[in-house]
Amino acid sequence: MITFSKEATEKIAVDSRQIVTFNSGLIGLPQLKVFALIEDEESLPIRLLQCVSTPEFVFIVINPFTIYPNYDVEISDEDAAELGVASAADVLVLAIVTVPEDIRFVTANLLSPIVINMRNKRAKQILLSDTDYPINYRVLRDAPVERRSGRLQVAS
Repeated sequence: MITFSKEATEKIAVDSRQIVTFNSGLIGLPQLKVFALIEDEESLPIRLLQCVSTPEFVFIVINPFTIYPNYDVEISDEDAAELGVASAADVLVLAIVTVPEDIRFVTANLLSPIVINMRNKRAKQILLSDTDYPINYRVLRDAPVERRSGRLQVAS
């Protein structure tokens, strides 16, 4: 069992079944290979992907099909073999989310999704080709925004 700090005063336990391994690391971060996929039912479809060796590396990830319904991912035979994927039912696809100070501009990387074989917990960030999916898809593009007292509020 591994524990991480959720906040400065709160630690969360991570079960070994939540550990995923990127043999090649993430794109641009090849040294980061082992992560904990942390989810909370109340936060789904949003999850956290926290590096085990360097816990300060935490990525917010989301199921891209929930924010872009016509999203289409084709995993190459080479990537499928590397991950040991036998069926699409074994795969979880996630997109890394960037959350700036102004949350109206939250984006998701649809061009380089993370593909996880949930059976063996092997993962890879792939770069899609022959597509125009953006690396910075605006998640909250159509969310209503209301201003009060100089603070940004997003109506729910």
